[in-house]
Amino acid sequence: MKIHLLRYSIITLLLWLPFCASAQTYAAFGDSAIAWMQQRVANAAAHRKEIVEMPLAVRSRAWGCKCPDHFIGESPDTQEGPWIWVEAKGRFPKVDEKGYSLVVIGQFTGTWKTQDLRNDDGEPKEWLYKMPVFKVTSWRKNTGYGEAPAPHVLVPKH
Repeated sequence: MKIHLLRYSIITLLLWLPFCASAQTYAAFGDSAIAWMQQRVANAAAHRKEIVEMPLAVRSRAWGCKCPDHFIGESPDTQEGPWIWVEAKGRFPKVDEKGYSLVVIGQFTGTWKTQDLRNDDGEPKEWLYKMPVFKVTSWRKNTGYGEAPAPHVLVPKH
């Protein structure tokens, strides 16, 4: 009886361990956002679409920079992750004076969008952005700073 109970406990622990390990916040996810995003884009380009959930920031106007509107991250005040091109329908938040911290669900398309924010005065090449396209299917405001979920795949679609 004790052996069966021990075996059952070990099997249960092994089955739940991956779920516990993957439940982290974006703050704990750290610099992994670029590699994670690149893998999602590569999968989408190879027709392996995935539905993902991730924190997304809509920057505020206060930056005073020539930069895109959206990036993977929590804070609308500081760029934490890679820039992305967002396609969303309906009343999706736009750049304004305060910016937005969101949690979005959607998928990368496997395509890229180029946004050239330079003018003809020989401005820096850094203002030419090439970003992966992300289609938002749903979103919500992030209500707890530092508590947004780390980017993760909800449903792999093969």
